[in-house]
Amino acid sequence: LYGVRFETFPPGLRRELAGFTAEGGRLLVSGSHIGKELWSALPADSSGMRFARETLKCMWVTDHASRTGDVVTADTSFLPASTPIRFSTSVNDSIYAVESPEALGPARGGKTLLRYSENLFSAGIGYKGPYNIVVLGFPFETVVQPFQRTALMKATLRFLE
Repeated sequence: LYGVRFETFPPGLRRELAGFTAEGGRLLVSGSHIGKELWSALPADSSGMRFARETLKCMWVTDHASRTGDVVTADTSFLPASTPIRFSTSVNDSIYAVESPEALGPARGGKTLLRYSENLFSAGIGYKGPYNIVVLGFPFETVVQPFQRTALMKATLRFLE
């Protein structure tokens, strides 16, 4: 239907996730429109920006942050430097192409875990505190190689422990 807009984080979901994390919940969030949607809602929605900063521990920097899909570690305690990650950026017959990966900056105690290799923009944010969270600026399921997906998921699960 024309005019229907899908939201990544509608207000009700934001409240539920904020409550979940307030109780010590652990969370992995990945996708291409996490930050931009929260930052560019019209009319301006300061509650979306506050949710990104306070709950997701990130802020939106830019979209279209990577053309190659190559990701490197920024924190070797998260993922060894020798572990390359590549997500799909071109149309193919096995997985969809990520058209608009995001650069997400850390906020309120968050830290950069991953970077796009071509420009060193932040590709992944992590936070450890009363709750733990990992936020990726690209969809996890688009990591091309199974061994890379496995390595990234293992690193994420260790971080979230």
